[in-house]
This record gives sequence, structure tokens and C-alpha cells, in this order.
Amino acid sequence: MKRSVFNFLMIAALIVTAALVTSCKDDTECETCEQCEQCNCEQCEQCEQCEQCNCEQCEQCEDCEQCEDCEQCEDCEQCEDCEQCEDCEQCEDCECDVIFTVTFMNEGVAVKEELVACENTLLSPVLAPREGYEFGGWFTDEECEIPWDFSDAVTEDLTLYAKWTIAYNFVYEMVEVEGGTYMMGCEEGEGWSDGREYPQHEVTVNSFQIGKFQVTQAQWYGIMRTDVKELRDLAGATALPGEGDDYPMYYLSWDYIVGTSGKSMDIYGTTYYENGFIYKLNKHTGKNYRLPTEAEWEFAARGGNESEGYTYSGSNTAADVGWISGAGATHEVGTKAPNELGIYDMTGNVWEWCSDFWSTAYYQTSPKDNPMGPTGGSARIARGAAWNTGATMCYLAFRTGYASNTSNQTMGVRLVLQ
Repeated sequence: MKRSVFNFLMIAALIVTAALVTSCKDDTECETCEQCEQCNCEQCEQCEQCEQCNCEQCEQCEDCEQCEDCEQCEDCEQCEDCEQCEDCEQCEDCECDVIFTVTFMNEGVAVKEELVACENTLLSPVLAPREGYEFGGWFTDEECEIPWDFSDAVTEDLTLYAKWTIAYNFVYEMVEVEGGTYMMGCEEGEGWSDGREYPQHEVTVNSFQIGKFQVTQAQWYGIMRTDVKELRDLAGATALPGEGDDYPMYYLSWDYIVGTSGKSMDIYGTTYYENGFIYKLNKHTGKNYRLPTEAEWEFAARGGNESEGYTYSGSNTAADVGWISGAGATHEVGTKAPNELGIYDMTGNVWEWCSDFWSTAYYQTSPKDNPMGPTGGSARIARGAAWNTGATMCYLAFRTGYASNTSNQTMGVRLVLQ
């Protein structure tokens, strides 16, 4: 009898135990389950949705109600065992503790480095003013073309670049030159003894705009922030034949105008570099100024389609239209008579650089349409003569060349607008 009672009690206990295990599986709160074999969650005490949660340590995601599709992020501290949370947008209570570094660059120098918490915004640093320049804001690229919006949140390491623009309104009067065909150079026996201006040949140029005046000292300083005295000193010279805002800028080498290094832009067959005048001018104005080709220069100097066939630019008497030998120095631009197109000083005052390489023999092989000079050489073309040049070198066909680094008291520039 005792054995039967004992067996009955053992069977009853097993039945109760089995019932408890079975009920645990469906118990959504699981408060009484400590390590139930049928529950997928190993620490179920605080898990309210253990059937859908794939996280083995559910107490780390107490507030996450949609964990089934969560592939988790490496920086999420609430899902420590989840290693793929980069794209998770479901855990609203996940706080990102990432810190980003923002570096502020001014004129190539890091002036400030700021640590910014993820999704926070920035304040624009205050920079010391620069004389002659205006602050143009902060940009995300070194070319300062993509501005940074300070209302945007920071989501990655960032480098911002300060943009400075010249506080100068560059005004340069242009004359429209309608394209046409003319006879370039001179006949054999009429020009220089080495034959540099012949054979005379027919040339056609497209329409273009050319400066009414030579570039003045004020215009050069406005863009480059260097004056004629500084360039004189760089040239190791002492002469200063004319100084003032409306005097032509001189001591200009071809290299100063076109540049020699840095970023570049190609315009009509010539590469202009960022340390040169024209590159800086174009960035400042948003236009495409350039040097004239030799063919364009002579066409404009002759008066274009309005030419009267003068020996000099606008007259048969050099002194009427240009400051040449005997003038003693440069003079303010536009103080002599203009040529047929209303262009001043294309005879005398200062030599004017062209884009072409120099060659005494180029006219022998020059193409008819829009010639652009030889493909290479050791010097560049200069035209128009200067304040100390004799009349024998001031006639319209006269041409010469100088090394591109030549900088003296007679070398200037006139621009064309592409």
C-alpha cells in the first residue's frame, strides 16, 4: 500500500512539472522562468517580446519594440552583441556617441579644430579681417565652390576652407572687333632686315573683344596686390618711368601674367595658372580674359575692318597716336589719339605681350585661319613698341620676342575677352 501511494505521488509531481514547463513556453512575461529550456532567450526576466527578438541578451534592448529586422550598429551601446547595426533605423532609443573632427582652413593654415557630437551643428568661426579682401564664407572644397550650410548637422569628419574675394571692382573697357580678313606682315624689303615680318600673307580672324586701354597700375594692384615698385624691386631695377593709377602697369613678365604653377585653366590654346594675373582675374570676375594672339593683336591695331591703312595704329605719324622715343617715360593711358576702332596706345607706351611663341620664320608656314603661333619655343611675342622705342620699330607689322620671364620698365599687357 505504501509503495502504491509513493508511486502515485511521483507520477503527480512529474505531471505538475511538465505542466509548468509547457506553460512557460507561452508565458509572454516569463517572470518566473529562470533558465527554461524551451525559451530562446537566456535572460528573459525583462524581455517583453522574447518570441520576436533575435538578441540573445534581451535586457540590452528593453525599449526596442521592433527588433526582428534589426541588423544593429557597431557603435550602438544598447545592443552590445549585435555587430551589424549600421543601417538600423528602428531603435529609437539608440544614442550615437560618435565625435567628429571639423578642421577650419584659412589660407592654407589650420586655424581651428573642433570636436562635434554626431548630428550636432557648427558655429562659424570669426576670422581677422584682411585688408583689401572680403570674407566669402566657408566651403567644403579647396576650390571654394561648394558652400557649407551651418544649419546642417555634422555626420562625418569635415574640413572647411575660408574663401576670400578681392574687395575690388575690376572695370576694364572692351572694344568689339568684328572678325575679318587682312594682310598680315609686310612685303619683302619693307620690314626688319631678318625678314621676321614677311612674307606678307592673308589671315582671317574671328570676332573678339579687346581692351580699349592697356592694363593700368590700379587694375593690376586691385587683383594682384602688388604695385609697380614691388615688381621693379623683384626685377633688380631702379627705374620708375611713370607711376599712378591710370598709368600702364609695367615690369610685367609673360610669366607674371599667365602664371607658372598651381591650378590651371585652358583658354584658347594657352594654359593660365593660379599664381598669374589672368587666372586670378578670371576667378574674381567669373569671365574668361586672356592674352590676344599675335594675329588678333595686329588686326585690332590696324583698325580691323575699318582700317585706313596707316603705318602706325591710327595715324601715319607715330607721335600722334603713341608715346614713343622722346617721351621720357610712360604716360597715362588714353592720352593720345585712338585708332579707327577707338583703341588707344597700340603704338607706344609699353610693349604688349601676346599668347604666341616667338619665331622669326613663323610667317612662312602660318595657317590662314586664326593662326595661334608655333607649337613651342623659348620666347613669347611682344607687339606695339614702348615709350623709349624709335619710330623704326613702331610700325604696325613690327614683331619681336622676349623670354617669358623678361621683366623691365617697358613690358605691359592688354587683354582680350573670350
